[in-house]
Amino acid sequence: KRSQNRRLQRRPPSSSRCPLAETALQRRYRTRLQGIRTATLRRVLAANVGPTSSFVETVVPFVLAAQSVTVTEADAYLSAEAGMATGTSTRPWGLDPAQLIGVRARRGDWLEDVYGRNHRADASSFAERMAREVNTDITLADRAATYVHTEGDTRITGYRRVLSAGKNCGLCVVASDRLYHKSDLRPIHAHCGCT
Repeated sequence: KRSQNRRLQRRPPSSSRCPLAETALQRRYRTRLQGIRTATLRRVLAANVGPTSSFVETVVPFVLAAQSVTVTEADAYLSAEAGMATGTSTRPWGLDPAQLIGVRARRGDWLEDVYGRNHRADASSFAERMAREVNTDITLADRAATYVHTEGDTRITGYRRVLSAGKNCGLCVVASDRLYHKSDLRPIHAHCGCT
């Protein structure tokens, strides 16, 4: 365990200790994910009519579809990054979204329960709760796809977190100057914007 921790915390040479700048490809990927989040949240909020059962029946397919698109986007992005870095194919692998979304992404929590519970809660904070849940579901699908892709892609040996062009929290800033082994599950937290 100690040797593993030392390996993970090893810093790059001093010339590359500063956080990496966001590339055009990363910016395009981040913009696509934000578009998926925004469109999904808009649809979820618009479905807030009627009883909880109707809401859940309407919303869960929206969220699953958004997660599926997220997996496809992550697959394409990672293939492009690895291909451009190594001069090899940039063609996506073709990850199966069904294996990485919904209850699998939530590690046992059914989307029907999550969205139903939030629909029944205090109406005054509904939009905020839905924004949190949609963001979580898109981020979890992205993380699951990233983990599966990087574990199987021999061209990828590790990763660094890349800060977004806007405001970044302290946790992301601290994590951005470290190298991580590809087997490390990409950490996330509320409102995490790293790629």
